[in-house]
Amino acid sequence: MSAQAYSYSGPVDCSVAPDKSQCRAKSVVVTGGAAGIGEAYVRGFVEAGAFVTFCDINEEKGRQLEDELSSEKTVFVKCDTRSWEDQVRLFETAILMSPHKSVDIVIANAGVGRGSGDPLMPLEDPFAKPTKPSMHIIDINLIGVMYTFKLAVHYFRRSPLQAQRDRCFIFGGSLVGYVDNLSSWEYSAAKFGLRVDGQQPFLLAACGPVISSFNLKDGSLLDQWPRSKGADAQDEDAGTADGDEGPPAKRRRMEDDGPAEPAREDIEESIEIISDRKRGERRKAKVEDSKLPNVTHVIVTSNAATVITVTAEDKSINVFSVGTTGVLNLQGQRSMPKRICAIVLTPDEKNILVGDKFGDVYLLPLHPSGDWVPRKLDKDGQDTLYTPSATELTVHTKGNLEALKQQRERKISQPKKEGPNFELKLLLGHVSLLTDVAIAEVQDGLKRKQYILTADRDEHIRISRGTSQAHVIEVYCLGHREFVTKLCIPPWNAEFLVAGSGEPSLKVYRWRTGHLIDEELFAGDVRQDISRLLDVNGGERSLDRLAVSNIWPVHYTVGGKSPYSRHPPHLLLVAIEGLPILLSYSLNDEGQLRHHQTVVLGGNALDVAIGPALWEIVVSIDTVHKPGSIKDVRPEATPESSFFETFELFSDVSETTNGEAQPEEGREAALRWERSSLAMLLNNAVPGIESVDLVEGDSSHSKSTNSALGEQLYSLENLRKRKGQSAVDAEDEDVEEITPAPA
Repeated sequence: MSAQAYSYSGPVDCSVAPDKSQCRAKSVVVTGGAAGIGEAYVRGFVEAGAFVTFCDINEEKGRQLEDELSSEKTVFVKCDTRSWEDQVRLFETAILMSPHKSVDIVIANAGVGRGSGDPLMPLEDPFAKPTKPSMHIIDINLIGVMYTFKLAVHYFRRSPLQAQRDRCFIFGGSLVGYVDNLSSWEYSAAKFGLRVDGQQPFLLAACGPVISSFNLKDGSLLDQWPRSKGADAQDEDAGTADGDEGPPAKRRRMEDDGPAEPAREDIEESIEIISDRKRGERRKAKVEDSKLPNVTHVIVTSNAATVITVTAEDKSINVFSVGTTGVLNLQGQRSMPKRICAIVLTPDEKNILVGDKFGDVYLLPLHPSGDWVPRKLDKDGQDTLYTPSATELTVHTKGNLEALKQQRERKISQPKKEGPNFELKLLLGHVSLLTDVAIAEVQDGLKRKQYILTADRDEHIRISRGTSQAHVIEVYCLGHREFVTKLCIPPWNAEFLVAGSGEPSLKVYRWRTGHLIDEELFAGDVRQDISRLLDVNGGERSLDRLAVSNIWPVHYTVGGKSPYSRHPPHLLLVAIEGLPILLSYSLNDEGQLRHHQTVVLGGNALDVAIGPALWEIVVSIDTVHKPGSIKDVRPEATPESSFFETFELFSDVSETTNGEAQPEEGREAALRWERSSLAMLLNNAVPGIESVDLVEGDSSHSKSTNSALGEQLYSLENLRKRKGQSAVDAEDEDVEEITPAPA
């Protein structure tokens, strides 16, 4: 589940005075700042203690304002915003003036309109030579603003990322951008070109194989993928209409499909058979999945124009374009050789990092490049006879020795394997099962360097260099006693790494040095909250058999309306697999974790999306299992729970007589998560979902603590290494490590 990345702050409450202290020592650029609204901007920021660089085409007025303010923090630059060179000089002056050598706030205020007596475009003698019209209104109000925006983004990205130093770009709009104005049509057209409200905020949610998009303004359903069966049938008819044009396209391979031709991996799985167990005890059969592959991952680009999903059974990466109304359109599909466990975008959002269960990390372009040429498939290659790799020295049990004998007696040809026929690059690999991948970009002197962080089942966190030198290992972050499940780099301080594990625990590292700063073992009040949930389920699991399933950084860049919450909060939301709670933590500048709040849910937490509305989150809920259980299904008599629950941050701090808030400890301590009304709108729009038929087996013989559906939703426990097991069990575990449970 994912929401688009930008933060929507909502309408500004003008009755609340702004917190001017946030502007102190910031570097501000204002165009058109010699008079009018621009002059008011300049005076206001100078009063707040900011470093202000402003420009105007009217040098006389600009110099007068500069002399009047007579501040060392104010400088005027003569600039025609239609000139790219003039604007570059403006920004370079701001960089030199700033003590931080950065630009923090840019206001594109310069603009011009047509005088009331000016003709629009005078009609000329049609038989005379036409004269070139003046385009200065378009050039200043549209082209000049685009120049300013381009330079703002450039210098924002150059500046070092630091905590509490957010970047802000503001441009002046106009009502004529929404309402036709025939008397000033050029001005109206320019302001219309600056409108940014075409992309409505939406939520993407996956349920099995179906992806739905919801309007976050009213909760309505916008679109679903895949389309209806009727549309699919039309697509199939269109694909077969040309008949004899060539061979049919290869069908996507599903893990639950029956083998058309026995390959090596199919043989090993079918003959690996049975160890010395109790009579009649067999390996648990796989649950038959849906015909369509289930969605396991959803990520979105920062502009919300592209969505990347991962499906489990066909190991496929799907890239969708998203229209302004939330409509999904499939752009490309690529199937990986192994099951995908993690997927992230590179900082420039041009490539994808993909980690698979076998420990490999690949680099793929988000959109295939036009100059890449697919390799030709060798259709004439001869198949070779299958030869088992095992021998009597590596196989010992009676059942496996018999399986080895059958493999040698069967003369089965092994078809030649072909790798993925699309552009990809292998970056690095782990010996153990890979569990998560993250990528970080930090400032190192005058350069920005990228690092790839990977975690595995063997308690390792590896820090490797960026995509061009991923084979170089910088350092390891150690200290976990169980498998690492999740890596999170807080966006407000990229020097820290917060890692979750199956101990369960949270650990905070300075990942560039591998230094462990702090850890959270879920003791005290948090332990009591978890214990109460476990006791309700009759001891199905214990505290040491839990795992951190996900960590979401809550990083808002806008302030709120209450007296203290005007400061944007920085929080971490933590989910424990199969528990109906979210644990909210604050992370201070020293890397210390502090428990902020335990949010109780109506069902097990599956995923969280940080909503674009002000300080709001959307939580998807497991509506099938009992709260706190990964095995027991809700009785039919119990009321159905909500698919979504939504929460907002509110300030509960009291004010002093001076109207100033007094927080207990840190600004986040004054904030509380409270339920919001958005969930009601979203749940009303959720379409009817077909019930899932669960296969109920004999639990006395099953090693798994999950239900049939739980094997799909809760798979982290399969990573836990079993202690005190016999030789036969250890051999079975090796088999399970090669073919892990579905993610």
